[in-house]
Parts: sequence; C-alpha cells; structure tokens
Amino acid sequence: MLRIGSALFNADHGTLAASVRQVEAAGIDFLHFDVFDGHFVPDLGFPPRTIAALRPLTKLPI
Repeated sequence: MLRIGSALFNADHGTLAASVRQVEAAGIDFLHFDVFDGHFVPDLGFPPRTIAALRPLTKLPI
C-alpha cells in the first residue's frame, strides 16, 4: 500500500495551522516533521512543543 506524507519544513512557521489544514485537504496520509538539532545540520527543525501544539488540529498520524 502506498502512503503519501507531507513534510512541513519549508512551511511558514507563522501559519503552520493553515499549512496543516491545506495538506490534510490535499489527501495526504500522514504529516512528517524534521527534527534537527542545529549541530549535525545547520538548520533547526520543529521543537517538540510546536509539534504538540499542532496535534489537536489534525487526526492524521505524525
């Protein structure tokens, strides 16, 4: 079975809730969040509290 997920790394962090709704409406199967620490890669990903805040907005698996 093919499952399609969406990573939100390039989404505007100020409008993440809208981005979650948008990709959910597109019919994806799960959300993917990159977790970077700024040490092994130059970027930072989403902190756990941000992902936790998005949890109530969707029933999609994270």
